[in-house]
Amino acid sequence: MQIPHKMHLALSFCSLVLAAGTVSAAVVTDLPLAEGPGTVIAPTRSITLEATGSTSSATLNARSDIYALQSVPGFSSSGLTNIVSYTDSTLPDLRYTKSFSGTNTGNEITNPGFLTSSTPDTATNSGYYIYLPTNATEALTPTITIDFGSYNSGTEEFTTGVNSVQAAGFTLTAPAARFALTSSIVVEFLDASSGVLSSQTVLYSELDTDDPNDPNALYFGYESDDYDIASISITFNQDAGTSVVPIIGLDDVAFTSVPEPSTMGMLGLGLLALIGLRLRRR
Repeated sequence: MQIPHKMHLALSFCSLVLAAGTVSAAVVTDLPLAEGPGTVIAPTRSITLEATGSTSSATLNARSDIYALQSVPGFSSSGLTNIVSYTDSTLPDLRYTKSFSGTNTGNEITNPGFLTSSTPDTATNSGYYIYLPTNATEALTPTITIDFGSYNSGTEEFTTGVNSVQAAGFTLTAPAARFALTSSIVVEFLDASSGVLSSQTVLYSELDTDDPNDPNALYFGYESDDYDIASISITFNQDAGTSVVPIIGLDDVAFTSVPEPSTMGMLGLGLLALIGLRLRRR
């Protein structure tokens, strides 16, 4: 597969840990992005399974306004949240939130066997490390949420419901054995009101388990008719048991740029003009 031929250059990079009460967030600024069109999602590993109902990875890769986060230096598992902030106003800020604590989830994962954008011999990129909790007697439903929005470094607040995107996607990768307790993965693409735009499910029975050490690269993605994808919810339905160490790599989080305010204003004025013209004709 082709390696993305263009990279969105970072203006700067910094990492800091913010605390707000008992909740802390690692914040990184202007992480480099792979830019489409081109294979920005899974450039170095073939996708094993695209979720039923998903917009194909080929469709997202073909967009000229698609970007993919292929490395997450500075991410930390110390809190529940990691934030990526961009100074470019055409890019949304991202917030990764886990629903559970006490694991390495949130750190970088650099092992190529858990990534879809890293060369086999050297760990040149990194993904979001997911270490799912287990329970010997109870089923669990841990969740990872990715929000698109706006981060204010002055107030240390992340605002959702703004900077929604038109298309988004990502991969989950791990050797088959790591998914043994995961009966299903349910992904929902949500609007700003938490309305479900698309729901996609992958069952354990759909995975390639012939070789338990062979990585499965799962893809989820959605392209909307509007700029209304505000967040992505990823729920892992975990069976009871502790026989597996369920480590998974979340990689190649892709999203479109957002229209600049002036563009949205012009679109709004154009729509009002069309409405006025129709009213005058009546």
